[in-house]
Amino acid sequence: MKKLINNTAFFLKKETALISLYASSFVANLAFLIIAYRLNFKLIDQYIICVSCSTVLSSLFYSLIIKSKKKKEINLEIKLISIKLILIIFFFFYIYVSLNRFFYISIFFLTLILSEFLINLALVKCQLDMKKYSHGFIKIFQSLLKFGTLSFLFFTDDIIILGIINNLVIIIVFYSVITNYNFKINSRSKSFGVSDITYTLVGSLIFQLDKIIGPSYLDSDIIARYFINFKISSFYQIFGSIISQPIRNLLIKTKKINMEMKKNIKYVFYLLIFFYIFSNLILIILYKYNFLDYFKIRINLNDVIVYNIISLSFILHTKSGFYIDELYLNSQSKYLTKLNIICIIIIGFSIYLINNPIAWSASILMTQVLLLIFSQKIINILR
Repeated sequence: MKKLINNTAFFLKKETALISLYASSFVANLAFLIIAYRLNFKLIDQYIICVSCSTVLSSLFYSLIIKSKKKKEINLEIKLISIKLILIIFFFFYIYVSLNRFFYISIFFLTLILSEFLINLALVKCQLDMKKYSHGFIKIFQSLLKFGTLSFLFFTDDIIILGIINNLVIIIVFYSVITNYNFKINSRSKSFGVSDITYTLVGSLIFQLDKIIGPSYLDSDIIARYFINFKISSFYQIFGSIISQPIRNLLIKTKKINMEMKKNIKYVFYLLIFFYIFSNLILIILYKYNFLDYFKIRINLNDVIVYNIISLSFILHTKSGFYIDELYLNSQSKYLTKLNIICIIIIGFSIYLINNPIAWSASILMTQVLLLIFSQKIINILR
C-alpha cells in the first residue's frame, strides 16, 4: 500500500503537465455548459439528447479501434455483420433525434458523429504511438474550441448552431490530420463481433439513457441542471481514470487481478471517497457563507442530492471497472451483458414511472452496486 501511495504521488508529479491539460479540458467543457444554461440558450435539451446519443456511438467506435493492431497502419478488425449493426444503431439514433424537431438538429447530430469519429481515430492513434501529450492536447483543443464558439453570441443564442460551427471546424482540422495516417478495415476478422457491440452498447447506455429519453419527461431547465450536475460528478470518473492508470496498464498486461492489485484498487477507491467527502465540506462552506451568490449561482437541495448520488455512482464504477475489464480482456464479457440489460430496464422504468432526477440518479447508483457485486462474483466463479 505504501508503495502504491509513493508511486501515485510520483505519477501525479511526473504527469503534472498532462493532468493540467485534462483539468483545463474539464473546466472549459463545464464552463461552456454553465454559461449556456445561465444565458438560456435555445434548444439546450435537444443538445443534451444529441450529445448523449453520440456518446453511445463514440463508445462503440472507441471499443472497436482500441482493439486495433499496430503494424504500419491501424487495422480495424470488425465483422461485416458488426458494421451493419453499428449502422442500424446509428440510423435509429438519427431518426430519434430528427423526429418532430427542428430540421437543423439532424445536421448537428450528423456533424457531431463525424467529428467524434475523426477525433477518436486521432486519439487512438496517439495511444498506439504512445503520444500521451498529443492525446491531452487534442482534448484541450476540443474543449477550448467549444468554449470559443461563445464568441458567436453576438449573432445567435442557439446552442445547436454553435454546435454545428464547432463540429465543422473539428471535421476540417482532424480530416486534414488523419489523412496522414494509414488505416485498414478487415471485415473478415472475428475481433469485434456482435457480442462486443451488444456489451458496449448496453454498458454505455447505463450512464446515457436518462439524458436520451429524459428530456421527453421533464422541462429543459430541470434537464439542463441535471446534465450539469452529471458533468460535475464525472470529475470522479476522470480523476479515477488518471490515478488508476498504472494499475490498469498492469491489468492489460496480466489480464488478471491479483491480491496486490486488489489492495491498490481499494486505495484508489478510498482516495476518491476522501475527495468526495472533501468536496461536500467545501460545498457546505460555500453554501453557508453565500460565496456562490457572488457568482449568481443558485443551487438547491435537488442539485446537491443528484451530485452526491451520481458521484458515488462514478466512484463505484471506477472500482467495478477493473473487474469488468478483466472479464472483457478474457473474452468473458457475455456474463455481464445480461446484467447490463437488467440495469437498463431498471433505469428505463425509473424514468418512465418517476419524473424526478433524484430517482433517475438513484437507479444509476443501484446498477453500479449490482455491477460491482456480480462482476466480482463472476470472476470468483470462473477462477
